[in-house]
Amino acid sequence: MPGFLLTVLGLALAGIDPVAAFAAVAALTAGAHRRLVLIFSVIVLLLPMAIGTGLSLLLNAGTQAFEPPRINWDLPGWAILEVAVAIALIMWAVKRGHRPHKRAQEQGPKAVGTAALLGLAAFIGSTIALDPTFLGVAVLAGREPLWSIVVAQIAYSLISQSPLVIVAIATATGRHQAVVDVMIRFRERFGPVLRHGLTVVLLLLAAVLLADGATYLLSGGNNYLIG
Repeated sequence: MPGFLLTVLGLALAGIDPVAAFAAVAALTAGAHRRLVLIFSVIVLLLPMAIGTGLSLLLNAGTQAFEPPRINWDLPGWAILEVAVAIALIMWAVKRGHRPHKRAQEQGPKAVGTAALLGLAAFIGSTIALDPTFLGVAVLAGREPLWSIVVAQIAYSLISQSPLVIVAIATATGRHQAVVDVMIRFRERFGPVLRHGLTVVLLLLAAVLLADGATYLLSGGNNYLIG
């Protein structure tokens, strides 16, 4: 269990994505109502939790109320799936490493309507299923009981969207303007450093997943390193 929770924490940290936070900041800057921005934040946070929980349940999380067919974790396919996720993390890290950094001044605020902002929230929240770190959490949580799955998905969503959580709290308390200014300055000053740091974290997590799959294969299908 400690290994599982630490891995979830690492994947969540590696999956930190400021896109939704900057979308909320842009909406506030363009004059969007605070309530609309809060609804946007709730959608972005809840959709990944729901998708992740459902995906982990499909990967065999049994409870008294829900008992899907048991999946044999001793099959080598699961270790191969972990290796595939690790390779996806490596590819994503390489892509991040070659992605140019855009300055905030190059992205001026644009007015956005209610339907557009809510549609963007649904899009951001649903496309989380394509994030390798999210898939890694879903695969690992599939071996755990329901309460662990829920905790893991809540933790992943809140941590990976921590910039948005900060914006949402500031918006709810009426202190969003200060956060808007800080986020813009923070991105300009530390954006490149954080981008490269997260790339390193992605590579480290890929190494952990590769080690987990290798442990299974080298032990003849008897042991996992994680869980």
